[in-house]
Amino acid sequence: MESTRMNMPRVFESHDQLPSRRAGFVLPALIMLSLVLMSAGLVTLQYVSSTTSSIQSNHYIAVAKSAANAGANLAISCIRSGDTSWTQNSVPLTPKTGCNGVDVAARSSTVSTSADGSTVQTTFSVAPLSETPQGTVVTATGTVEFRYAGSSTASKSYSATSKVVIPTTSTNDVRPIAQGVAVTKVKAGGNFSCAIANQQLYCWGINDQGQNGTAVSSNVTTPTLSNAGAITGKRIQDLDLGFYNGCAIADGRAYCWGRNAIGQLGTGGTGGVSLPVAVGGSLASQNVQKITVGTSADASNPSQYACAIAQTKAYCWGANNYAQLGQASYDCIPIIGCFQLSTKPLFTSGVYDATKVSPTEVFGYSNRQFESQSQIYNRNPSDLEAGAYGVCGVFNGRGFCWGNRFVSLPLNDAGGTNDSSGWKNGSLSGKFASSPITGESTACMVAEGRAHCWGARPGDGTNPLLPDGTPQLVPNTAGNPLYGVSVLGGDTTDDQGPICLVGAGNSYCWGAPTDTGLSVGLDSDASAQGAVTSTAGGRDYGCFVANGSAYCIGDNSSYALGDGTTTTRTSPVKTLNIGLTSGEAATDISTGDNHSCAVINGYIYCWGRNSSGQVGDSTNVNRSQPYGVQGITEPTRATAVAAGGSHSCGVINGSAYCWGSNSAGQLGNGSNLDTNSAALVSGGTMAGKDVTAISAGSSHTCAIANGEAYCWGDNSAGQLGNNTTTQSNVPVKVQGMSGLAVTSITAGGNFSCAIADQRAYCWGSNTYGQIGRAASPQVGGQQLTATAVDALSTSAFTEISAGKDFTCAIVNGYAHCWGNNTEGQLGRSSTASNQWQALRVASPVDGKGTAHITTGTAHACSITNGLAYCWGRNTSGQIGDSSTTQRNTAVTVTASASYLGSNYPFKISAGGNNTCSIANGKIICWGAGSEGQLGTGTTPSLSNAPVGWSADYIRSRRVLDLSRMVAY
Repeated sequence: MESTRMNMPRVFESHDQLPSRRAGFVLPALIMLSLVLMSAGLVTLQYVSSTTSSIQSNHYIAVAKSAANAGANLAISCIRSGDTSWTQNSVPLTPKTGCNGVDVAARSSTVSTSADGSTVQTTFSVAPLSETPQGTVVTATGTVEFRYAGSSTASKSYSATSKVVIPTTSTNDVRPIAQGVAVTKVKAGGNFSCAIANQQLYCWGINDQGQNGTAVSSNVTTPTLSNAGAITGKRIQDLDLGFYNGCAIADGRAYCWGRNAIGQLGTGGTGGVSLPVAVGGSLASQNVQKITVGTSADASNPSQYACAIAQTKAYCWGANNYAQLGQASYDCIPIIGCFQLSTKPLFTSGVYDATKVSPTEVFGYSNRQFESQSQIYNRNPSDLEAGAYGVCGVFNGRGFCWGNRFVSLPLNDAGGTNDSSGWKNGSLSGKFASSPITGESTACMVAEGRAHCWGARPGDGTNPLLPDGTPQLVPNTAGNPLYGVSVLGGDTTDDQGPICLVGAGNSYCWGAPTDTGLSVGLDSDASAQGAVTSTAGGRDYGCFVANGSAYCIGDNSSYALGDGTTTTRTSPVKTLNIGLTSGEAATDISTGDNHSCAVINGYIYCWGRNSSGQVGDSTNVNRSQPYGVQGITEPTRATAVAAGGSHSCGVINGSAYCWGSNSAGQLGNGSNLDTNSAALVSGGTMAGKDVTAISAGSSHTCAIANGEAYCWGDNSAGQLGNNTTTQSNVPVKVQGMSGLAVTSITAGGNFSCAIADQRAYCWGSNTYGQIGRAASPQVGGQQLTATAVDALSTSAFTEISAGKDFTCAIVNGYAHCWGNNTEGQLGRSSTASNQWQALRVASPVDGKGTAHITTGTAHACSITNGLAYCWGRNTSGQIGDSSTTQRNTAVTVTASASYLGSNYPFKISAGGNNTCSIANGKIICWGAGSEGQLGTGTTPSLSNAPVGWSADYIRSRRVLDLSRMVAY
């Protein structure tokens, strides 16, 4: 086909030009002339002679071609403005949309009506941009359709296509590694804030109750390190704030500080403290999975309290004047005694055993009278969130609330754990829920990548006078800020602050106060700072974490924004003292056989062996430093990454992408062809579902989508879990966990495992007892569907990792391993093989709180009490203890200036013969390095101790040369 240079086109003439992409779209004059002729009655919808029909066809094909040209012109206008978001959103451009592909009010396709009521419609559609070796391609289709009066079906249609090829050149966009103090989480309370930065606690803001947790007695104007009291020298794993106090998990245990007028610190007494103290009672000797603090600001009638999850139970303590502790009261008759549960929960006004100054099991988790009548009796809690006067939790994917009925039930009343109305149905019905967000009069949960809220501010633009307790979907259709966003979670405090969500690398907020600039669509502010990974709604202000730094916005009269002033901010301001001074922060990492991948500021980079394209940079050249993955339409929205045998995968805004070797269909795109750039996982039973987690095995892949497990690729040992041994190049659903909410998944050598309802399940090869099966045979054979790992009923699994032929997991906060042990990879001080029982890793890891665990080919590592430990095979120095000696028990990784010395481990991943970790936003690797696995820009044969990076991250960026574009 003959082409025409765009600098002298007949296609893009002056009448095709847009006045402005914001002002709307104007169809070309040729189309308008045709419509005028028709409306004047000169064009009819009757068939005439073949000659006349041919003339009309040619005419309307020309009209359609002009419409296509106009669509191409709109796309070029968007490209010139730097907005190609219709491609990222995978939607077409039309005359009705802006550059993001979202409909704009008052815009429409051109339609004209003739005298007899017949209509003609002329429009265009521009597909998302595509990439070819010749350059970036714009494809626009113009259409003319005729309809008889009263008919919605076109009786005649004409179409034509216009293409524009824009030559591109590749250039390296170099991004430096992180420098500074990397922030991983921020929380906003009642006019004070805290953050986790480099695994340490920093707080700032008002301090009249000691809520900053520091030795400073006055208000704290900027983030200040809290490394005193009971958390001295400990590493922080989680954090939550109330209005006057805070709590954290450090090295697995719970600590609180601040006001304690009614026992909300859980120490067994009252009296506030300014430095963190250990929570006592039932939690004194238990590892804690989650801690959450009530947010009530009521000082005259104290309502402050806290809750936690430990093992398989929920605990609460503090005030109970709204039944927020989840206790029960009984209907009693003097002398005769108590005979049933009261329909009302337990209150503080003169009723039995109200306030609790030490952690107490929520009703349903002990052996008290009538305990079995609790709605959550012996149900494993996976998450809890305390609001001002009530708690919402997730129990096997179902939401349940107790306490103040603004949150748990309709009307302003209170409900206990024995009240069936506490279950959250509505728009959550039939879905697995997660991430509860509980405030004062509003609560939310996330399901299938969407936010569902109820109460006074449900996120639909209304503020109901009588709040409803029924969950409803927060609007996410075209034209809404959440359109196309996979929501991950969120946060709120009370009615004087915003409700905030996080997803797609941005933060989205709504609610009070109106003068802080916090409204739905905070993403326009947050996105400029980098990929958002955490968000928080405080009183009159909010904060978020973007690219390893904390930013806040809103009221600052109490220094809550952390910028050293009391100036209210209507745009986000970076907190001082913490955060990055330069570079980009890593947030997730995965190491495969001979390559690794990481999420860095929302972008995926890989390095190491690349013979099958597993680095994903559109080449097959080994890379000794991180290169950005190509082919992802939303490159800054990644949340998870997985490196396998010779392939890699990632989760980007709720979708799964894979690249590399595809010999067994492990890329999940319906083919068996290798690809050296990312390909969307498509088809199969996972199609259209929201993906939240992914894991790459030797030659298969598994993921969690909509709370269920799916796998694809090699299935020779039943590792796909679909009750066959037939490989599949599209996702298939794992069988054996029906009705269970899957929260963690891992793909190993030729087997797989998952966590569902706090229990572990495995399937596939069992040659060495790696699936932990209690039923005979415990060792040998195959398991074609998911089966529960043998463990006590009180065992709560929170993380699991499948190696080549062994498995490790965190159970009740402790490291456990089982399976092949010929090289000491179970960490049991021996090499006895075929260990099918899930037993604790021996000392020095045993008895300490483990935050993360990972398995490789024949070695394993953990982050325990803030230190990195490894054990097993060490032929390439993958243990990192400055030796190449096999270790049958865990040893600490050698500390250096770049690792453990001042940069504390956040995540760790064991691969074939090397290990990588994230510490203070930086990546550090050790072990084999001849193919670039260490990511340092060099290729030493090995390094038996951690090596700090100096090499930058490289994104290969395609630059469009608009001056040389060609139209077809």
